[in-house]
Amino acid sequence: MMYKPLNALSTLLMRFVTTLTLKKESAGCIMTTPTPSSLPMIRRDAWIVFIGWSFCIIASLFWNLHYSKPMMSVLGHLVFWFMGNLGIGTAVQYLSRRVMEQEKIEQSLVESNAKNCTLLDALPDQIFHLSRQGICLDYNAPKSLPPGIHPNSILNPENIIGKSLNAFLTAEVATLFQENIIKTLDTGQSQTFECKINISNPPEYFETYMGVSTLNAVIAVMRNITRRKQAEMDLYDVAARLHATVEQTPMGFTHALLDGHYVFVNHRFCNMLGYTEQELLQRTYQSITHPDDLNLDLELVQKIMTEEIQNYSLEKRYIRKDGSFVWTNISVILLRDHANNPSYFIAVIEDISQRKQVEIEHTALQQQLLQSQKMESVGRLAGGVAHDFNNLLSVILGYSEMLLLDTNSLNHFAQESLHEIQKAGDRAKILTKQLLAFGRKQILEIKIIDLNLIIPDIEKMLKRLIGEDVEVITQLAPTLGMIKVDSDQMEQILLNLAVNARDAMPEGGKLIIETNNLEIVQESDNITDSIPVGQYVTLTVTDTGCGMDEETLTHLFEPFYTTKDRGRGSGLGLATVYGIVKQHGGEIVVQSELGKGSSFRIYLPRCFESTLVEKSSEDIDDATLKGDETLLVVEDDVSLRQMVCHVLHSRGYRVLEAIDVKDALHLASEKRDKINLILSDVIMPELNGPALVEKMQAFCPNAKVIYMSGYSDETIAHHGILEEGYVFIQKPFTLEGLLKKIRQTLTV
Repeated sequence: MMYKPLNALSTLLMRFVTTLTLKKESAGCIMTTPTPSSLPMIRRDAWIVFIGWSFCIIASLFWNLHYSKPMMSVLGHLVFWFMGNLGIGTAVQYLSRRVMEQEKIEQSLVESNAKNCTLLDALPDQIFHLSRQGICLDYNAPKSLPPGIHPNSILNPENIIGKSLNAFLTAEVATLFQENIIKTLDTGQSQTFECKINISNPPEYFETYMGVSTLNAVIAVMRNITRRKQAEMDLYDVAARLHATVEQTPMGFTHALLDGHYVFVNHRFCNMLGYTEQELLQRTYQSITHPDDLNLDLELVQKIMTEEIQNYSLEKRYIRKDGSFVWTNISVILLRDHANNPSYFIAVIEDISQRKQVEIEHTALQQQLLQSQKMESVGRLAGGVAHDFNNLLSVILGYSEMLLLDTNSLNHFAQESLHEIQKAGDRAKILTKQLLAFGRKQILEIKIIDLNLIIPDIEKMLKRLIGEDVEVITQLAPTLGMIKVDSDQMEQILLNLAVNARDAMPEGGKLIIETNNLEIVQESDNITDSIPVGQYVTLTVTDTGCGMDEETLTHLFEPFYTTKDRGRGSGLGLATVYGIVKQHGGEIVVQSELGKGSSFRIYLPRCFESTLVEKSSEDIDDATLKGDETLLVVEDDVSLRQMVCHVLHSRGYRVLEAIDVKDALHLASEKRDKINLILSDVIMPELNGPALVEKMQAFCPNAKVIYMSGYSDETIAHHGILEEGYVFIQKPFTLEGLLKKIRQTLTV
């Protein structure tokens, strides 16, 4: 209470002083009325001036009272005047200076505040001052909005200041704000979070930064990120679509670093190789590439690194987790950074295993076709050569045989020479027979036989043929089915396979001959696609020899192909086996491995007919090879015809010799029923044998017929199998064989 009069006095003094206008041009300062905000400071300063002035007055009064002399009184008045004026001037100057300083400070604050307001207004952010309880203490809304921001996303300050968050935010967002207010105040650490506020349609997305303002309040800065959020969602949609495309495509996709390590693989590539994604991300493409394909792959990678090429495609094999491999077509590009430095590889991988399998099968079929065409060409060549060659051999062997019958008129040298001629002829005969067998041009005399009945007879001969150091073992099925074959050709198969096995076992071994019944009931049972479903009799010949490599197996049945030394084989043994088997409608499968021997398995169709023809052991002695019947010989080869006629004359037969078709028909019409047997060649220039015989039988219907030929022809044999009712003798024949065939035919 005691200070009120003093405050009033200081105020009056301050007003009095401040009403004075002191202009000091030299100083250039002007004192004006202070602002209300500076009044407390001026009151304080006025008190200081009042106290100082009062002190001066009191001091002057004391001087005058103490020194009452006139001289002293005058001096006291001067002191009083001087001290009073000095105090007032000093006070005025002091107060004026303090007012001006305060005004400068306040002006600076006003300008700073204006700048801050300008900056705040320019910001696109909404700023909240929030208490711990979530009450909005203050709010600053942006005055301008960036493009794309909806005006409804700006809150009205009148609706939110002094209100809780729940009043203007959804419960979910208000709870999120409240949780972050508590966390910010309790930890003293700023928080950042995102929220979606449904204050417009569509909803707006905000990113909020929250920091401590006072002990019980926070500042929350909300920035509208709707455009960014939409861009993120659009980018996410694009990425999701791209990811779905990459994952759902039937192609494999990979990203690999420059050292080959995978950094991305899609599910298709994982499934292709049988690995999990994590397993592949720990591997390099080099480690799962087939060794035979790796060098070419690395060469192309080097070219793409040096920019010789921009990309490349390659058919390569990947090694699967189970050790198998998968054929793929891979396309590779190299991505580079902004400085054109290599960054990583992108590869698109297509599984072409099925296509490759088809190509392999197609190639195999092409090779088989070429092989078949080649063998067919050789067969045609063999047939063409054999026809004329067998005629020549028949003459050579026939005359040498006739000369050897009269040994008394020949010296020792002549006899030896004839024997050598016969040996050479026999070798040529065997070679021609092999060529015909390979070309499937020989004529087969098909009979229903039991293969088990042939093997014991030939086993004895095999033991003499292959030597004592090779053990022959037979394992015959007890109830073996019947087959329809030429028994002589079956013997030829066994002989050729046995000789081949012997050559593969120079130090001895085992030769195993097996027979079995086999039924193939479905395609999956087939060992090879060339064997159809059905019932078969199998003949298997196995040796314990040196075996064969893949290259040898590829050319195994080619004519004249041999791995033996020159002079040790003609290369026709296995080709002959192949031809005989094929001509009988069978198949042959070979399994072999180097150092582990070989196995030849022959599949022959099983026959269910009941007629079984056993090999005849009947022999005709030399005395019965003569006769007096009339024989008509039709042969266009002069030398062979003359030799045959000479032999028949020497055995007592009446022989009619026809040099061509016209001559044969003339003799048949002239002699008619006197002709007992017609011996005719099959292949002749004007007319084939059966057609000629058909015409001649109009004159001599009871005449028997024997056909002669050097190779198979469709006129008397269908696919090499002699048709029923025909009697046939194969060229080159021996004279004894011819006489026996004639005698057998005439006596039937």
